[in-house]
Amino acid sequence: MKESLKKLNLSYTIFEGEGAFYGSHIQEINMPDNCTSIYGQDVQESPFGRMRWLQKFKFANNIRTIPKQLFKESYNLDEVTLPEKLKVIDESAFKGTSIDSIDFPEGLETIGASAFQDCYGTKFGPFPEGLKEIMTRAFEDCDGIVDLVIPKNVTTLGTYAFENCNNLKTAEIGVRQYAISNNLFAGCNN
Repeated sequence: MKESLKKLNLSYTIFEGEGAFYGSHIQEINMPDNCTSIYGQDVQESPFGRMRWLQKFKFANNIRTIPKQLFKESYNLDEVTLPEKLKVIDESAFKGTSIDSIDFPEGLETIGASAFQDCYGTKFGPFPEGLKEIMTRAFEDCDGIVDLVIPKNVTTLGTYAFENCNNLKTAEIGVRQYAISNNLFAGCNN
């Protein structure tokens, strides 16, 4: 039986090909700190989508945006190191992954729609004080959220942002009342 590639250390790269690693057995990917972008504007399909064997991913510290659907259908991804300079986690970036825990960097400003939807069991570190937006369904079905503190600088809380977070016991919301959307905690039965 052939031995397949298990670990990939990237050099300075911007991926232009869609699904570059589709179906590969790579388990770990490390980006060097000189990378500033993950893929170009015209790419519609993530190079890291559908990597069912991928378990660990380390971002370059200079990455400011994690693109939409970056780990689409990469269900076994369980360890991620977010970049220090991160500003935006885009739509569905980590949706359905198996990440054990996430620590948000201080500069994070936006968590996109469905960014962590269906991340069952994921433990989330505290939100940074500079966070401004938590979009629609960002944390839907994230039963690893137990205690929640939403910083006072948040100006947008999307509809269903914390729907079905069934282990949520306490929530402290520091935002203005008009910024709170309908069904923010729908289905949270604790």
